[in-house]
Amino acid sequence: APGGAPGGEPAPAERHRGWWHPLAEVAAVAGPDGAWVGIPDARPSVRLPLGTAPLGWTPDGERLLVARGAGDAVALELWGAS
Repeated sequence: APGGAPGGEPAPAERHRGWWHPLAEVAAVAGPDGAWVGIPDARPSVRLPLGTAPLGWTPDGERLLVARGAGDAVALELWGAS
């Protein structure tokens, strides 16, 4: 399937050792229902729930890795791609 993670999700320790692309030059603006993250290079915007922080992109560049709570990482699908 397009955008699928190869071989499944890596362990959390692997995520922080470089499996994810670094998230550089990202501007997050707080909103009433979350943070709007502006991604350069014509990537669509990503809507993050409150309490999340951007960490990096999946290797295919299609999902944004965010952290929730104490080291709990999840990958969010791109929002508003159309």
